[in-house]
Parts: sequence; structure tokens; C-alpha cells
Amino acid sequence: MLVTKITYSSVNNTLTDFSSPYIKKYEHNYYKVCPDKTDKQIADVKVNDNLIEISFLEDLELKEYILLHEVIKSIQLDVKGTIDDSNSFLGYTDLGERAYIIRNWSKWIGYVHESMKNCQ
Repeated sequence: MLVTKITYSSVNNTLTDFSSPYIKKYEHNYYKVCPDKTDKQIADVKVNDNLIEISFLEDLELKEYILLHEVIKSIQLDVKGTIDDSNSFLGYTDLGERAYIIRNWSKWIGYVHESMKNCQ
């Protein structure tokens, strides 16, 4: 299980809902991330006073990772928080740098797309 954490100041935030349409409320402090028009859940979101934890599996489809990346960025903007994705390792860039769901994302996704072109 991969985990991304977002810390934020609860003093300045009264979180009621997220702006992303892919985040669905499950219970009081629990949400789930589901792709549009499906019931498939690709991540859990747990909200505490100053911490949001997004947990997801390591074997998602590329389009699901792309969606999850956007959802995490959306949450960060909603709460004006700081992301720690050190437990969300996805792979390596073309230069061998470690890539995570946020950190080095652009380099990693570019490398993946370029590699996919070479496989066709």
C-alpha cells in the first residue's frame, strides 16, 4: 500500500468537502476516490485534525495514477497543505531519478508515455 500525506493547518481550515468530483464521502472522516461513472475505488482518504492520508495500491492502471495525481493536487489546493509523498514511490525517470505520485511526476509520466510509444 502506498501512502501520501498532506499536512495542513486546521486553524485556518474547516474542511467540509473536497472540490474534486472523484472524492466521495464514505463516513465521517473517511472518503474514497472513484473514477468517473464507476464504483471502483482506487484510494482511501482519511482526514484528521492536521493530516490527510491518501492510501492506494501499487498496481493501479496508468490512467488511475494520473487521476490520483490530479486528486492529490486538488486536495492540496483545497486545504493549502504540504504534501509528503515519500511513501508513494512509482518508479524511475529516464535519468534514473526516483519518482513519486507528486515529486518528479512530470519526468516520470513523460518517460512512461515515451516508453509506451516504443512498444507499439
